[in-house]
Amino acid sequence: MVVIEPAEATDVPEIKQVLSQTWLDTYGHFLSRSTIQTVTTVWHAPELLAAQIKNPDILFRLAKDETGAIVGLITAHQNDQGSLIINRLYVRPQFQRQGVGYQLLNEIIRAYPQAKKVQLAVEVQNEKGVRFYQKQGFAEVGRSTEQIEGETLDVIHMAKTLT
Repeated sequence: MVVIEPAEATDVPEIKQVLSQTWLDTYGHFLSRSTIQTVTTVWHAPELLAAQIKNPDILFRLAKDETGAIVGLITAHQNDQGSLIINRLYVRPQFQRQGVGYQLLNEIIRAYPQAKKVQLAVEVQNEKGVRFYQKQGFAEVGRSTEQIEGETLDVIHMAKTLT
């Protein structure tokens, strides 16, 4: 059983560990180790994570196990059109397929009761992520490519209408 709670600045070191572990597990089979190292060093720099936690426009939630260890996290914001945008959703590999991602996703949706749609982007090669979102009722609405540290990723844009 996990508890979902707001992230705090004191959580940053462990958040960084979760992101490093999940990035390696999720992207390690199609991104170079140097790209993953750069992302987890630069994009997940402690000061940037702390700023996201403090930003009132970003909802940053953590899933913690019975010991208080962070097992997953999600960040989201609402855009100008009123859609809920999921920026990241990661669950430690050993806690995947146990409902943690589902709980995090539903916590964010509950936090934005006025949102009519949820949108996100997931890499085509992140097959676990694509299957998870499909299982949650998301459908593909488009595709694009992104450059990360000189590597090209194919991205699926997905959306789910809320009732």
